[in-house]
Amino acid sequence: MSDGEWMVITLDEKMARRHGMPKEIPVPKAEMDTLAEKGLQIVQARRWVNEFLQKAPSNFRVANAPLAAKWDSFLGKAQGW
Repeated sequence: MSDGEWMVITLDEKMARRHGMPKEIPVPKAEMDTLAEKGLQIVQARRWVNEFLQKAPSNFRVANAPLAAKWDSFLGKAQGW
C-alpha cells in the first residue's frame, strides 16, 4: 500500500467535526491520487491513522503530543460506534 512516506492533510474544520474526524489526517503518499478521486472514508481514515501511529518513530508522540492525543481519541471513538 504505502512506501513509508506520509503526508498530513488538513480537512475543513466544520466538515471534520460533522463527521467526527480530526482536522488533520495522515495519508500515505501512494494513496493521494485515489483520495482525490474517491474521497475520504471514515474507515479508511481510521486505518491510516492507526497505521501511521504504529509506524511513527517513538519520538513522534513526544514532539507532537496534542496531535497524537487527537488521533488516539479518534481511534478510541471507533470502539464505541
